[in-house]
Amino acid sequence: MKSTFIPHLLVAWLMLVSLRVSAQAPGSVNTENSTRSIGGFRSSLAETLYIGPNAVITITGEWHIYSKNIWISPEAVISGTGTIFIHNSGEVDGAGGPTIVDGNDNIFLDVNIVHGNNQGIQISNLSLTSDLVAEGWTDNPAVSTLKIGKDFNLSVAGADVWLDAAATGDFVFDSDATISNYRPERMVITNNSIRSHMVKEEPVDGFVFPVGIADGDYTPAEIAGSGVFHVSVEDFASSSSNGTHLLLGGPDRVWHVYADSPTTATVALQHNTVTDLPPFTANDPHYVTQFLGASWSVGAEESGLPGGMTTGSTPPTASIQDHTGIAIPGSGSAFGSFLTKATIELTLPVSLAEFRVEKVEETVLLRWKTAREFKASHFLIERSRDALTWESIGQIKAAGYSEKELSYQFQDVNPHQGLNFYRLKIMDNDGSFELSQVRSIYLDRIQSQVSIYPNPAADKVFVQLDANGLSAGDIREIALSSQAGVEFFRKTDVGAIIANGIDVKGLPGGLYLVRIKMADGSVVTQKLVVGH
Repeated sequence: MKSTFIPHLLVAWLMLVSLRVSAQAPGSVNTENSTRSIGGFRSSLAETLYIGPNAVITITGEWHIYSKNIWISPEAVISGTGTIFIHNSGEVDGAGGPTIVDGNDNIFLDVNIVHGNNQGIQISNLSLTSDLVAEGWTDNPAVSTLKIGKDFNLSVAGADVWLDAAATGDFVFDSDATISNYRPERMVITNNSIRSHMVKEEPVDGFVFPVGIADGDYTPAEIAGSGVFHVSVEDFASSSSNGTHLLLGGPDRVWHVYADSPTTATVALQHNTVTDLPPFTANDPHYVTQFLGASWSVGAEESGLPGGMTTGSTPPTASIQDHTGIAIPGSGSAFGSFLTKATIELTLPVSLAEFRVEKVEETVLLRWKTAREFKASHFLIERSRDALTWESIGQIKAAGYSEKELSYQFQDVNPHQGLNFYRLKIMDNDGSFELSQVRSIYLDRIQSQVSIYPNPAADKVFVQLDANGLSAGDIREIALSSQAGVEFFRKTDVGAIIANGIDVKGLPGGLYLVRIKMADGSVVTQKLVVGH
């Protein structure tokens, strides 16, 4: 019998030579834009792979993609019982690094995908060539979302998926899609942003979102519930929940969780205990807390569990806590979309149930209610013209300890002309504090404080200011024009105008407008009759 060993070696050598000859050329492009079947073994080696709007690709074998860039049309259809393998382009002498994928909010890829690039996949916008645009291909640079319909296998260490931080680049799984082999060295990276999310449809039996803010910073969430759930994670400094100002310690992570429509779910959060902010420690009983706008919710404290949301070995510093029946909002801008962990001892003194402001004649009345007070000292009332620089305008003593609803009020008798911003600085007995949400109200006090006389006028007209209100420094300029808009007078020397008046004896008799522009940009208009 003849040996088959030599021929087999020859075939392997020829395949290797063929692969090296077909190495990735810089700037090379491959387009797939027709109906085709991929059986057996196929490789795509071009630097950029464009899958077009007319592509209907059925995969029953293996499609190995070495392209550095992959652009998928939102109309392309890719399905089958086979598998797509994503490789590092450096394996074929390409540029290497992460594979850039622009999913363009594609039709769900109904095929198994094996992510084998040890430098990751970056969901990000890619541009079309001018030739493809001329052929009628369209691109949406604001959306790079990639949608998965079967299993997505993070098959090697470093096979991360980076969400888009510059545009909406979600990583979406339909109701029967799965993600496998996730662990700290193979995860979904949020870039410490909630611009994009990992999304799962109908995780009724539970689904792990293996997310984290950076490579290896593994803080997954598991959700069981009915709906379409969006999950991302940030640290406290990046989160608009402003968590460090409202909690005394906690894990330095805030999970952003919302659904397409309001629903309830069981949520479990896992964090690394090395991120615990003192005095919080995951070794003490704690609970999952939800942001309420001016405070965080209080829950039943329980001991944390060792982290187990991984298909690999359990990270030794991981801790899990869960909460059943959380009300998940239907919007990512809702306060309740932010979740973290806390203990009752670490929540600050007041649970604010209501805070509103209203105009009462020429004053502003602030009213607020507390649902609970614990070691509360007092409320400082702060006011601002621009919501950036604040001044304290009053103080109200708090009850201190209460489990029932209490009402408070404060009247600002001298608000600014125009827009006023208000907030409460809620002080604890130990000097710590929390800040309420900001409320605003607009006051037009000028109209009643500015007048002109005499009216009608034949010689001169004077601008009169309320002696207890405005001064010349509150006015930027004074102008006089006809009703048709023809301007006869405009001056910024307000003090001289107030003292000497405006000469109108040279004007024809008729109706005129005196426009007084205030320092805050508002304008008061008075009608003037000139008669001789």
